[in-house]
Amino acid sequence: MRMHVAAVFLGTAWATATLGATALSAEVDACSAVHRGCLAQCERDYPARPDDMGWAGCQARCSWEGAACAAQGALDETRTTLDRDLKPWLADQAGKWQRFLDGFRHGPGRPDERPRSPDRAPGTSL
Repeated sequence: MRMHVAAVFLGTAWATATLGATALSAEVDACSAVHRGCLAQCERDYPARPDDMGWAGCQARCSWEGAACAAQGALDETRTTLDRDLKPWLADQAGKWQRFLDGFRHGPGRPDERPRSPDRAPGTSL
């Protein structure tokens, strides 16, 4: 059971690093090292006995902390990607849409220029 818990966490971290969009990073290494340390601490604090609830709780805590660490790393990476790639693109798209809508509001030409009647020459009065 103990090896199974460790294998599930480390297998998930490996699959994410190998099959995911990013390579194995220092954060994943740090999360794995913390997880392994936590599992070793559980081994020392709660020697294996059948139906040992203390050991099971410690293993659950280690798995939770490992998953939280991996999720935080993914969140940080996502935030970095959003700031680097998506925000500038959204700002550019918003500017393009604003210019497009301003064209409807103000008509062709400069925004402060009023459309002229085709029947009269510019500058003539009614």
